[in-house]
Amino acid sequence: MEEADEAAPLAGEPVAPVTPIIRAEEPNLEGLINLLRVGRASVGIFTSEGGSFLGGHGMGPDARTRTVTGLSRIWDNGSAQRVRAAEAQTFVGRRVGISLAAQPRVASTFMGDELANDQGIVGRFLVMMPESTIGLRQFRATNPSEDRRLLAFQDQCRRCLDAGLPIREGTRNELAPPVLGLTPDAWTLFRQFGQSIEDENGPGKMWRPVSSAAGKIAENVARIAGVLTLFEAPDVARPSRITGAASYLDALISAETMAAACAIGMFYLREALRLTGHAILDPETRAQNDLAKWLADPAGWGVGKLISPTLIQQKAPRHLRTDAKTVDARVEALVRFGWLELAGKQEIDGKTYRQTYRVLREA
Repeated sequence: MEEADEAAPLAGEPVAPVTPIIRAEEPNLEGLINLLRVGRASVGIFTSEGGSFLGGHGMGPDARTRTVTGLSRIWDNGSAQRVRAAEAQTFVGRRVGISLAAQPRVASTFMGDELANDQGIVGRFLVMMPESTIGLRQFRATNPSEDRRLLAFQDQCRRCLDAGLPIREGTRNELAPPVLGLTPDAWTLFRQFGQSIEDENGPGKMWRPVSSAAGKIAENVARIAGVLTLFEAPDVARPSRITGAASYLDALISAETMAAACAIGMFYLREALRLTGHAILDPETRAQNDLAKWLADPAGWGVGKLISPTLIQQKAPRHLRTDAKTVDARVEALVRFGWLELAGKQEIDGKTYRQTYRVLREA
């Protein structure tokens, strides 16, 4: 009888279970990759204290480049690599979701980081910052258990959770997600959306100030459409049937779903444009936002009405009444952002103005 190899595991030796961590708050890249190696195929970095991640060790001066490039690679193709003196491993079929809620000054530091923008990680995020409702909130009784919309949403979420992860056969934590295609109408919508963004992303064009986000928004829209499709039909979320060179479509994204995804993508892209140089860091941007609100508010000026720089100097809130050069610059900014459109020489309340603008809806 041959002597047993001491390094070989004994028959029936238990295998360590997959690390049951589905959420991390402030991991560095090395810790995240190790979690993907021994843990679930899909994990989330979710925290209501985004500063703990954005200001943590993983985003420090010495680690920032490594972190943003590593996260970008996971975002691109779901792969990660771990190379050490004693081992070298590459992991595929992994997913990481990131949702951070951070104070405006903390978020602005990340959004304005030159490295993060040049590398493209900022464009991979969908960013929004709602206007504060402090002082306007009302205390009132609610009964969520009687809201049919919430109940239906909770039931659908439960269906998705019960579906489980599409794990590749023969592995413990490698995803083999379903393959989704597009109906002809959905493809037409997606192509038109992507082309329209690309056409306005050149020098001097509408999306140029947020070119990083604009460059990724088409891919984000495709991902959103996929998520919406699987949310509606979670039973599709089973391991892909790809075998060898042959591939099969597990489901098709409909035109209706693609239209919804495009609307969501456009919201986030406009939000990124609105937040460029936000008032938290730039008082002039605050003035532009205040002017846009006053122009669109029926209690101020009103959507659809004509306005002139002279009338802004005369009628706008006191803190917005300034010299003609500053008002002209603000008006030009609002034209670029889609709040105003040039109307030329027009009559307003019986008086003719050489340069007028029409107030548009923000969206």
